[in-house]
Amino acid sequence: MRNLLMSVDPYMRGRMDDRKSYVPPFQVGHALEGGAIGEVTHFRSEYLMSNYLQPDLDFSWRLDKKIAGTGTFGDLGAHHIDLARFLVGEISEVAAANGYDVAE
Repeated sequence: MRNLLMSVDPYMRGRMDDRKSYVPPFQVGHALEGGAIGEVTHFRSEYLMSNYLQPDLDFSWRLDKKIAGTGTFGDLGAHHIDLARFLVGEISEVAAANGYDVAE
């Protein structure tokens, strides 16, 4: 999120100086507290599922390339894209990573 405008309420004036006040002063190097209007610059969505790694689980059609085509990504990835567009608008750039973390 990149802030474009920030609302500084009158009570916040006392927090901008290190003098006695009913509220503690803002800390240098920390985020300011207050309402803001901003622009979303990043959206992250994860789908973490390890069910398919269980040997006793029935085989899923999502894992059969002949039936599923794009597999799990095509089936479930569309929901991530739909959510991102709903929350932040049109997508301008995409990055992805894939991996497995199997406990032995």
